[in-house]
Amino acid sequence: MKHLIIMAALMLAGIALVTGPAFAVPTENAPGNFITGDGTLTEYDGDGSLVRTFTDPALSGADSVAISPRTGNYFAADGTRLYSIDATTGAVTVITNSKFNAPTDVAFASNQRLYVTDRGSDTILELLVEMPGLPTYVLKNQIGQAYLTDPSGLAFHLGRMYISSGASDIVVLNNTFGYVGTLNPAGLINPGGLAFSTGGNLYVVNRGAGNILELDPSNGSIVRTISGSVANPLNDPRNIAMSIDGHFLVTTADGVVEFDELSGQATRTFALGPMSGIAAVAPEPITMVLLGLGLAGLAYRRRK
Repeated sequence: MKHLIIMAALMLAGIALVTGPAFAVPTENAPGNFITGDGTLTEYDGDGSLVRTFTDPALSGADSVAISPRTGNYFAADGTRLYSIDATTGAVTVITNSKFNAPTDVAFASNQRLYVTDRGSDTILELLVEMPGLPTYVLKNQIGQAYLTDPSGLAFHLGRMYISSGASDIVVLNNTFGYVGTLNPAGLINPGGLAFSTGGNLYVVNRGAGNILELDPSNGSIVRTISGSVANPLNDPRNIAMSIDGHFLVTTADGVVEFDELSGQATRTFALGPMSGIAAVAPEPITMVLLGLGLAGLAYRRRK
């Protein structure tokens, strides 16, 4: 059972799964449900029946979404601004900062901080959000100025941050955000979202080639190339997230394509139209032991 939150838009964005302490999710916000957003934020159940609609014109163009591990509220970016969306009421708060140049992807890490790829400044912004005793958000850090070019997707694994770059490579930073190296797999063109497999390999959405590359994160070598099928094509793939049932999900111009992780075969497409950002909530608690700051921006977020 999955809870999917999907921001429908035509622009590139990231997929974020987050880990942290359990929170109370609104009754309507049930496992198996999903939310689309394109001028409105609309929740459907797993069968596609309408549950509720959050209406706010500010969300038009929102193309990335993450779930707060503290409150269960949603955070989204649209390439210009960052938004906080109350998961219960749907109220939208616009978060502005002079450092926001072109925020595109959002992801929470297990340290409960929000990380934002900012293409305009070629950096990652680290924000403290919804923390007791602090303002609504505090810009803590600006990361990677010397290493990044047009950053897009984000993933965290074993104390390292992986960032897909407009230079058609993957930049790796350590747990203090120092430069570790760059992965340059053959055939990688315009990479999008990133996710780590259950076995610890790195999935990269290869937008320019219309496929998914599974990489050895230690050296960037290609483990396998995963493609869509005639019935479930990867038409302009954008982002990727791991599911909890041996599958992973890829957002495309046609909808969300589900893959069996073991076989690498596409199993079905949620025919929802153009999709970009996606976040999933799994039902049971989970813990993950990581190094340094405990970065786990693409780990599972489970609830009781």
